[in-house]
Amino acid sequence: MIFPQVQSYHDVGVGIGASVLIVCIYKLRSALYVRSCADIERTSKAPLKHVGDDGTITVWGFQKVHPVKGICDTSPFVARVECYLKLLSLDYTKDVSADLSENPRSKLPFANLYGTMVDDSGRILRAIQEHGKLDPKAGLTADQIAQGHLVQRLLTGSLYWVRYSLNFLTEKGQNGAMEGIKKNVPGFIFPIIRAMVLNSQIANLMGQGFGRMPLEDIIEFGKEDFRALSAVLGDRTFILGTKEATIYDTDAYAFLSHFMYDSTGASMDWMEAVKEELPNLVKYTDRMRLLLFPDLKTKAN
Repeated sequence: MIFPQVQSYHDVGVGIGASVLIVCIYKLRSALYVRSCADIERTSKAPLKHVGDDGTITVWGFQKVHPVKGICDTSPFVARVECYLKLLSLDYTKDVSADLSENPRSKLPFANLYGTMVDDSGRILRAIQEHGKLDPKAGLTADQIAQGHLVQRLLTGSLYWVRYSLNFLTEKGQNGAMEGIKKNVPGFIFPIIRAMVLNSQIANLMGQGFGRMPLEDIIEFGKEDFRALSAVLGDRTFILGTKEATIYDTDAYAFLSHFMYDSTGASMDWMEAVKEELPNLVKYTDRMRLLLFPDLKTKAN
């Protein structure tokens, strides 16, 4: 006979043991399984599950509302889609995926654009332009187009990885990244989930290269990126010297806003020195914030 309390402890132990076993089997399978090139190609072209309202635009991100006003989403790639929609004054709905099962590539953002499912921020932006018959390069000179391309590559290929590194290579960043997960999983399984998530993200950074660099070097990379953006901007209102904001400005804001306004998820003390050194970039980000979030201007008044 097993007494009730002992039985309870026994059941919890079995539950924990089973969970650990499942995780170990999954990790072993992942370590031994090598995806073929053909399988990778099939996955890259696999259609998304059709979800959402076909009568409007729905964008899936990491949260419906970011806790910091003026930031659209934890992911700057989700944010760049939302910022562009705001610039075009296009209404859209924001949703959150529970497990990314809708997308065979397991990535955000993805969107339902009036009945067409599309993923990847770049592809979504192109789909928006094609649907609205918009040419983001209209009226731009060859030099401006080239500058805009380089700005986008700096944002997505360098500055993004600086923030990613601060999120997963610092204690404050890791705690901030895990906070949302901790609220939604049983306490006894959280340490296992935490280890899996962090190991996965750190492996991404190791593969990319930033994860092999000292933190002070990564921060210096970020400072150099900010200085380059500041030099491109100069004393102009918008990043390419256009009279009106363009997609290159919404891209810039989507990435800059995380550094300028949100220090909750990573160690960002060094950004105060950057703001003092590059006031034109601070004013530019503030200007874009009020352009994309006009209600903030009303509240300030």
